[in-house]
Amino acid sequence: MYTIGIIKDAALALKLLAGTFTYLLFSIEIIRTVFFMIPVLSVSLSYSFSEAFKRQSGFSKSTAEGRLFD
Repeated sequence: MYTIGIIKDAALALKLLAGTFTYLLFSIEIIRTVFFMIPVLSVSLSYSFSEAFKRQSGFSKSTAEGRLFD
């Protein structure tokens, strides 16, 4: 029984179990997940700022309507 503490441990366990190609595929998917998180985090952060400063927000607003810093 092994304990997986970090992503590197999971990737190495997968490499031993299924081979090198699976290890590479797992690594690519981790990187892809990080790139997917960037726009999600930026949108949630901007929505939090607009809520904190009590400004109107939403995807239906144009950039001129939704300006926070004038």
